[in-house]
Amino acid sequence: MRIANIFAAVLFGVSFAFGAPAYGKGNDDKDLVTLTINATCTANAAIKEKDFSLKDQIIATLSERATYRIISSEGERLELELIESRNSIKVSGGGTWKDPIESRSWSYSVSRPTSATPMGGVYLYTKEGTGHITINNFVKQGGVKASRNGAQVTDGGADGVADTTLSFATSTTPMPLGLAESNENFTKGLDFTFNPKSKQITSGGQANYQFTFKGEKGPVGTGNLNVSYQVQSGMPEMLEAVLTPKGDYKKWLPEATAKGPNTPGNSITFEVELRTPGGEKAKEKTAQFEIELLDTSRYPGSCMNSPSTNTEPDLKIIAFNNPKLVEVAADGQKAKTAKGLKSASITVSSFDGAAIGRLSVLARIDGEDTVVAAHLENEPELTEVSIPYDSDGNTIADAWEKDNDVWGKPIDSDEDTEPPGDRHNGDGLTVWEEYRGFLEDGKYIRT
Repeated sequence: MRIANIFAAVLFGVSFAFGAPAYGKGNDDKDLVTLTINATCTANAAIKEKDFSLKDQIIATLSERATYRIISSEGERLELELIESRNSIKVSGGGTWKDPIESRSWSYSVSRPTSATPMGGVYLYTKEGTGHITINNFVKQGGVKASRNGAQVTDGGADGVADTTLSFATSTTPMPLGLAESNENFTKGLDFTFNPKSKQITSGGQANYQFTFKGEKGPVGTGNLNVSYQVQSGMPEMLEAVLTPKGDYKKWLPEATAKGPNTPGNSITFEVELRTPGGEKAKEKTAQFEIELLDTSRYPGSCMNSPSTNTEPDLKIIAFNNPKLVEVAADGQKAKTAKGLKSASITVSSFDGAAIGRLSVLARIDGEDTVVAAHLENEPELTEVSIPYDSDGNTIADAWEKDNDVWGKPIDSDEDTEPPGDRHNGDGLTVWEEYRGFLEDGKYIRT
């Protein structure tokens, strides 16, 4: 059975749209239309046969805000010109496969968290006072990838899991929903109405689609697609959320500790703040900030000679170091602030000398169906911030590579000239092992 069919039916071929009118044309703020959309797709599969079992889950989310200008009001439909679009795509989940010969596990992530291309399309019919929303396949455009033990899967093999799961994300042939009678109701939820005589429009709605996928022996999977949207004419207060590191982020290195698995080696702090596109602090609007660590490493112990087999996340958000957070997950990978804030401080703690992950912060604007993905200061496209700074994605901090003249070398290479006189390079430790470091006399060191 190709599990991809379950996911593809949920996440593919969905066409939704949204928009709102503002009459006339020109450069006035009244001729602007702001569109906000949040969508979540979830699919689950579970199969248990005599000779194998499989569990799989994928969760994909989209947050987008786009601004359009009306360029023509002739005819029955308004023509709009895109001015600005900002979106964020996130994918998580994974699964397991077990048979008499082997066991496998994998996880999903998204390789392109942001896109310059808007996911939504806008249709406005002024004669009837109706609007409709379309959305492109944001899962495909997010570039879903599967990873097994930290390495990207390129061939799922005979079990038909990873290869088919990747195929639904890269397929160029969308599959129609058409799997349940609720499809018609789902489409209706993406339509909205407005007063065609009004120049100030505020509208929105929500659509939900659920189904059960049946296999030869009964149900094997479920899917859910939920979309909420908001349409507003005129120019509301435009906001962005900015992450500012405290200290020299690009030189910060994670550290291990000899004081036990519950004591971090060191930490790094970021501040997130609501700002206008001009860089000023938000004046009126506030938000609740949702914080998440993504793809956090889970190496056994804390360094190369740590005896522990602990595989807890190597980066954590600890409540003790974040007293203003009102909700922190037990594994330290997610947290929330209270509502009504314009800024917040986030401290991430390291428990391993080679700890690595990505920090994501969403600002959920109070009183709106609007979610803004925070970006690193001066880097508006970077909404998932690597901790530590790792521009080449090889799991080693750039600062250490450059300081030790190993920038650009494979992390499994061993080219040390020490010890002298042994007639060949190499000391038996790879670049990554030397980076991860050791405990010596109760202290953490890198060699």
